[in-house]
Amino acid sequence: MPKLRAFLIASVVASSALVVGIHEASADAAAEVNSRVEKLAQQKGAEFWLTVSEMEALGADAIPALSAALKRPEANVRLGVAKALYRCGEKKESVAALVTMVGEKDKTVRRTAADLLADLTRNDANFGNRKEIESVLQDALDNADDQKFTIALARALYAVSSNIRAVDDLKKLLKAKDVEVRKDAALALAELNDFDLAMPLLKQIAAEPGDKGALARLYIKHKELSDTLMRNLGGGRADKKYAVLDEMIEMIMKNYVDA
Repeated sequence: MPKLRAFLIASVVASSALVVGIHEASADAAAEVNSRVEKLAQQKGAEFWLTVSEMEALGADAIPALSAALKRPEANVRLGVAKALYRCGEKKESVAALVTMVGEKDKTVRRTAADLLADLTRNDANFGNRKEIESVLQDALDNADDQKFTIALARALYAVSSNIRAVDDLKKLLKAKDVEVRKDAALALAELNDFDLAMPLLKQIAAEPGDKGALARLYIKHKELSDTLMRNLGGGRADKKYAVLDEMIEMIMKNYVDA
């Protein structure tokens, strides 16, 4: 009995210490989040997304403070917070916030919200009700009056539901008057692994300097490797070779969209 009593007392003490430790960690994370949220309100571009990455690195302890920060009035701050929240593990709340921001009046905000939805949910799960999100994105596409916003929405729609409408809408934009819209549509189609109509334009983009040119070259290389493997291996796949290309494409896409 004395040993059992001593064990129980030790367990209670250890549990109490753990609770205190968790509380202190959460409090520290909240302070870190709040200081960075204040910075976000004044930042733009690479500096802004670097601060978001710092919040993501805080992990699950940051979730309560990040959730509270979603109530900030600045839409750009909510974008950064939503991305950090997703990376910290609170996917559903993050996606719900981004879906709401797709309806913002500010063109940059709503376009970035759609792009983030695409980048975060692609090849992922458990981020919310796909059917409901798909419905909202289709409604937004029906009413989109900005071609670059249409591209972002199409990317998000395909990432969430693999809806073929996304591909159809992007193909229509390959004939847009704005050359930059045509380029972005071609790159988006390559991302969705649909090269048939986009390849001529992708080859033109690949000859250009900058992020778009680098991304086009990677997509073309990815396609060539895929075709070669399909011929030589009878439909097989070299996962390690793909992994390197996929990682490079992901890195460029992250920097390109975040900018």
